[in-house]
Amino acid sequence: MKNFFCTLLATCCLAVAASAQLTQTPQHPSRHGTVEFNGIDYPCTVTDYDATPDVVSNAVIEYMKSRGYKADSRKGFLIYRSVQLPQVHNGSPVDLLILVDSRSKKEKDKATVYTITTEPGKIPDKKAEKGAVNAATVAAAGTGALLLSDLQGHVSKGEHGRLVALQEASLLKAERKLKDLQSDYASMQKKLESLQKDMEQNKKEQEAATKAANEERKKLEEMRKNVPGAATPPAGTNG
Repeated sequence: MKNFFCTLLATCCLAVAASAQLTQTPQHPSRHGTVEFNGIDYPCTVTDYDATPDVVSNAVIEYMKSRGYKADSRKGFLIYRSVQLPQVHNGSPVDLLILVDSRSKKEKDKATVYTITTEPGKIPDKKAEKGAVNAATVAAAGTGALLLSDLQGHVSKGEHGRLVALQEASLLKAERKLKDLQSDYASMQKKLESLQKDMEQNKKEQEAATKAANEERKKLEEMRKNVPGAATPPAGTNG
């Protein structure tokens, strides 16, 4: 009897742990929603990320690639067929259709991820005939949140790398501007030195020209005083 109760207690603990794992949510809480694929609205998991769509898409691709899965791309979706992930659908094979989009026109630098999780083959690649697919019965919306939880670290790392690259570009731009200003200053300094030399030379030439002009002025004054043929009145005459 004692062994029976011990076994029952252990089973209950495992059940609670499994339930906790299934209700786990990512850093950015997910919500249920719908997303259109080939003209049909499917239930999905919706999660917002404070990272650009490119960063999040790359995070998804790298994450799945590290687990041996490569995506097909259709209608903007990353499509993974018959994948098995421990945290998704209890490790059973599933099809994942993941759309990464801008959160809004005003928030193009932030991403919203739509994740459809369903049994393999339930969602066709091509557009289905009207009524051929019952969207409500093929998609398990809840399990996508666990995949997105694992992605958070990859997204954060990717967004940090993007911001570092932007800062590096900003620093490079600032350094180039500083270098251009320093080059302009050096050029202006040379021009200033050359101008100062020209000013000194001009000053010397002005002094020489002033001396020459004074000499010429004296000559003119002498010439005006000594007019040829001008009579000099005799001394003591009254005219």
